[in-house]
Amino acid sequence: GLNVDGLRRLRERGVDLVITVVCGISNAREIEAGVSMGLALVVVDHHQPPDELPPAHAVVNPHRKDCFFPDKGLCAAGLAFYFVIGLRAKLRDQGWFAGADPDIRRYLDIVTLGTIADMVPLKGVNRTLIRRGLIELSVSTRPGVVALKQVSSIPAGAVSAGQVGFRLGPRINAAGRVDYGIKVVELLTTQSQEVALKIARELDAHNVERRALEAAVLEQAMARAAVAMEHGDRHSLVHRIFATGMMLL
Repeated sequence: GLNVDGLRRLRERGVDLVITVVCGISNAREIEAGVSMGLALVVVDHHQPPDELPPAHAVVNPHRKDCFFPDKGLCAAGLAFYFVIGLRAKLRDQGWFAGADPDIRRYLDIVTLGTIADMVPLKGVNRTLIRRGLIELSVSTRPGVVALKQVSSIPAGAVSAGQVGFRLGPRINAAGRVDYGIKVVELLTTQSQEVALKIARELDAHNVERRALEAAVLEQAMARAAVAMEHGDRHSLVHRIFATGMMLL
């Protein structure tokens, strides 16, 4: 998450603009500290905002009370994509592009991975994004995507939402739960097929480890539930279950 020490290190390296994605909306103290260091901060977040927005240069959040964007179900990847759409339009108006505008549709494979793996409702804007994004994902030559499909045993050709949700998504999410999520960033940004395949295989191994850990936890939970039922006068057990999405796949 956003933290003062991290912002200070960035400033010391000469950074003057920080754009947060999927964090920052509740980090007023950290953002205030960053502003005092001379940083300009832009918050791109889809979590529910507090009553008072953080003192950032700009706050992009569809849940703002003054935001009239009709679809509130975007995940961080989709929201970042719309941020890029707006940025491209602004730069176009300023004559930034000498030739044709950048074709940002080539990033829809990443947007689709993020949207489906985050388990947001696949309707409205999200449905529009992944409809085109699945096409991009099917033909993507991005080394990380190619490698991820390879270790997930997804054959060449059209990729379905189910394959993203049950094969690609769990391997992406496993990195942050077993190891470090930064591996996914490295996977999806590397231009090296060799590096991509190495990381993809690591993610595949993490996913196996994650499934084993979850199976062990489930077994322990079922055993405790059985004991509670046998030694009490209960006829049912109710427990809060957090949405873990791809954790159980």
